[in-house]
Amino acid sequence: MIAAALALVGCGNASGGIVGTGGRSVAAVFSGHDQTSALLIQWTDDGNGKVTGSIQLAQQSTSRNGEPIQSSNLSFSGTLHAGQVALVINRGLGMTQTWNGTLDGDTLTVGVPQSSGPIAVLALTRGTVQEFNQYVSALGGAVNDARAQQASADAAHAAAEQSSEATAAADRALTAAQSAVASAQGNVQEALKAAPDLAALDKDVRQGQTDLAKVKSAATTARSHSGTYDACSDASDAQSAASDVQGDSSSLDGDVVGVTTSADELDRLADVLRDAVTALQATAASQGAPTGLDERTATQLVTTAKSTTKGWRAKAATQQKAMAGLVADAGKIADQAGQIPCS
Repeated sequence: MIAAALALVGCGNASGGIVGTGGRSVAAVFSGHDQTSALLIQWTDDGNGKVTGSIQLAQQSTSRNGEPIQSSNLSFSGTLHAGQVALVINRGLGMTQTWNGTLDGDTLTVGVPQSSGPIAVLALTRGTVQEFNQYVSALGGAVNDARAQQASADAAHAAAEQSSEATAAADRALTAAQSAVASAQGNVQEALKAAPDLAALDKDVRQGQTDLAKVKSAATTARSHSGTYDACSDASDAQSAASDVQGDSSSLDGDVVGVTTSADELDRLADVLRDAVTALQATAASQGAPTGLDERTATQLVTTAKSTTKGWRAKAATQQKAMAGLVADAGKIADQAGQIPCS
C-alpha cells in the first residue's frame, strides 16, 4: 500500500541500503510499513509552524539479483498549525506535490494525491530511525530468503529436467538398439531366403561331363579311323568338344561369382546382427534394464547364416575342382586324338 501510494510522487535520490538521520537534529520521526515496503518521515519545526524534512521509502526489490532493497529519498517543506499538516514535496525538476494531513498525538495521517482515483491515506506512528532501519533489514532479509528459495527451486527443477532428459535419452538409446537388432535380423532372414542358385553349379558340371563324353567319343572314333582322312575329322570334333568343356568351365566361374557375392553379403549382414546384439546387451547392461530381445534366437540366426555361407562356398569350391578335372581330361584326350595319324 505504501509503495503503491508513493509510486507517482517521484523517485528522488535512489539508494540500496538502510537510511539514517545524516547528523541532523530531528524533532519528529514517523514511520509505517506493510509487507513489502516501509516509509519514514522526519522533520524539524522552527517553532513558528514551519517544518522541513525528508521522506524515505524502502521497498523490496522484485528482481532476482542486485540489492534486495530499493530506497528513495524526497525532501519537503511545509507547515504545522493546530494539528493540521501541509507538506510540499519536492519531486525534482521544479515539480512539487502537496500532502495534507493531521497530527494527533503520535499518529500522523497524510493524504497522497494519485493521478487517478481517490487520495491515498497513509497513517504513520511516531517512532525512531533505528526502528525503521530494523524493519528495512527485515524486508531485505525476506528478499534474500525468497531468492535463496527460488534458486534452490530452480536448481531442483534443472536437476529434475536433466534427470528426465537423461532417462529419455537412455530410453531412446535402448529403443534404437532394439530396432537395430530387429532390422538386422530381418536383413539376415531375407538374405537366407534369397539364396544363390546352387543348382546352376551342378548344371554347369553336368554339361561339362556331357561335353567330356563327346570328347572321349570323338577320340575313340579317331583311333578307329587311324591312318585315314576321317581320323583328322574325328580329332577336330574332339578338339571342338574340349572347347565346349572349357566354355562350361567359364559358365561355372560366372555362377561361382554369384554364389560368392551372396555369401559375402550374408556374412556381412550376420556380422552386423552380431554387433547389434552386442551393442544392445551393452546398452541394456549400462541401464540395468532387460534387452527386451530373445538373444538365443538372434545368436542362432547368426550361427545359421555363417554355417550357410560356409556351405555355399564349399559347394562352389567342390564344383570348381570337379570342373577343373573335366577341363584337364578333355584337353588331354583331345591332344591325344590330334596325334593320331591321318591322311
